[in-house]
Amino acid sequence: MAYVPVSRAVTWKFGGEVQLQMAVHKAGPVVTDNGNFILDWKFDCAHKWSEVNIAIKMILSVVDTGLFINMVERVYFGMQDGSVTVREKPFC
Repeated sequence: MAYVPVSRAVTWKFGGEVQLQMAVHKAGPVVTDNGNFILDWKFDCAHKWSEVNIAIKMILSVVDTGLFINMVERVYFGMQDGSVTVREKPFC
């Protein structure tokens, strides 16, 4: 139940906005199989993602992040206009 301190720590260190992910077809937040909450972070600028990943994992009670550092060779971005942008590694 440490989502409030975790949310504050992320926004204090990196800015942006952190929200508890709410369920669509049930009342309350999304809960993982292990009983953990999922937080969505809307960041407002680019970061050094490998450093962000480590820093967030170091916050007490964080289990893992959704940052998949050094796991892919290519990234596809779907844009609002329907176009797709492709970026090859390295993803600066």
